[in-house]
Amino acid sequence: MGNQAFEHLSPERQSAIIDCGIAAFAQSGYAEVSTEAITKACGIAKGLLFHYFGSKRAYYLRCMRTALDRLMVAPLGPPEGGFYDILFAAMDQKLRLYLTCPNELRFMNLAAWDSAAEIQKDKGEVFSEYQAVTAAASAKTTALALNTLTLREPENPLVREALTLYIGAISNKFLLAYRNRPETFFHEAEAVKAQIKAHIDLMLYGIMKE
Repeated sequence: MGNQAFEHLSPERQSAIIDCGIAAFAQSGYAEVSTEAITKACGIAKGLLFHYFGSKRAYYLRCMRTALDRLMVAPLGPPEGGFYDILFAAMDQKLRLYLTCPNELRFMNLAAWDSAAEIQKDKGEVFSEYQAVTAAASAKTTALALNTLTLREPENPLVREALTLYIGAISNKFLLAYRNRPETFFHEAEAVKAQIKAHIDLMLYGIMKE
């Protein structure tokens, strides 16, 4: 298989070839990035790319998995502090990742909305794995944040469920708003936090003890 040849390369050479793909796919969608552009950036013959991966699709998916692996690093530690300290811990972690893995974040942002038919099925499977992990982490963070609140009806599961859904909806509102300009999202992180807080405060006002 083609991948066996790639695995025999040095780790440094493997990273260089994958990094070229991540950088290319961070700028344009799957269909727009040519194998000629990739191989030129990597400094390899076009035939070698197919020798290593078998197809452009397989190369793209390998780049995607590598990008996700880099973005799914373990958090620095369990979030601590008050409600918003904990709630924004995940956002702060993504900001740190943006500073160290900008191409990976741009690539995954584009990949999420890429409509190229050739990669849809396999891309969906990769994303489903990623989303399952991130959804579990997000739910855990939200639960920890809610535990810091003094609610009027602490035993009512509907209160926690409603607040969890509301927080998720507000977060998605801003993710969608910035989906085509992720760099701006991170550059405006503090302003975004203030807006998210303002939205959530409106709901907390009605369910927390005075």
